[in-house]
Formats: sequence, C-alpha cells, structure tokens
Amino acid sequence: MRHPTVSASDRTIVRDLAAQISKIAALPIQEEKRRLWRKLNSREAERPMVMTDQVFWTEMEIDG
Repeated sequence: MRHPTVSASDRTIVRDLAAQISKIAALPIQEEKRRLWRKLNSREAERPMVMTDQVFWTEMEIDG
C-alpha cells in the first residue's frame, strides 16, 4: 500500500497547528478543566460542564 506524499508546505502547516494545540493544552486553565471534568465524571461536580462536539457554522461570523 502506497502512502500519499505530503508536501513540505503541508507538513509545515500541520506542524505549526500541532505546536499551537500543544501550547493550548499546556495552559494552566486546561488542567483546571480536566480537574472539573474528572469531578463531574465522579459525580462530584462543582459546576455544570458543557461539551460541544459540533461546529455551528450557521452561527459563526464568517465575513467579520
């Protein structure tokens, strides 16, 4: 099975995006969110948590 060739440009874009995700994941607020989700999953919630798994494209401001 042949693997598709990834251009150097695409590889750079993906690496840059991965670096951004890594920085966001390392923020202190993310640890707080993980803690709150763990508490919710243990049925010891401190506050309501909301998870959205869909992007509401019709509600996004595209031209602004």
